[in-house]
Amino acid sequence: CFSALEALVELRDETSVDSISGLISSPSETIRLAAIEALGKIASSKAQQPLLKHISKAEAYEKRATLISLIRIGTIPPIQGISDDLIDMFRNDDWDDKFTAMKGLLMLREERAIYHMIDIAGSLDASAPDKEDKINVIREAVLSFGCTDSLLMILDDTTFKYRGKALAIEI
Repeated sequence: CFSALEALVELRDETSVDSISGLISSPSETIRLAAIEALGKIASSKAQQPLLKHISKAEAYEKRATLISLIRIGTIPPIQGISDDLIDMFRNDDWDDKFTAMKGLLMLREERAIYHMIDIAGSLDASAPDKEDKINVIREAVLSFGCTDSLLMILDDTTFKYRGKALAIEI
């Protein structure tokens, strides 16, 4: 099952979405998670409905995986607290999930995320090539919000790191 899912993801085979969606109701949590991740990686709009239906009953890691897959497809589920979940993902997860969370936060136009974006970007060493790329992605995300009071509040915040304040000024 896992090998077949990997192959379908590699092929980006949209015709397999219905079959993969059926695996979301598997009694095996491992198979459900693999199916949810595969649907997100194929990123077909056909996967939206089964994932939206599933997220309402999913819990913990399965709910987070479903959220990530939906964002990859370009959909934000209408569930309460989604902004807080995305901010938590952005603050605490690995970089792939941070970028997915940032995409979701941008889709929601959640200005509270600016503080966290600047904070994380300010904690990175811009002289390291991989960090510089991450800072640039975050900079572009914050720029898309435009000049907001959130940027000005960062400048007044005495707990904020110098690099974060410099980035806020630059933006």
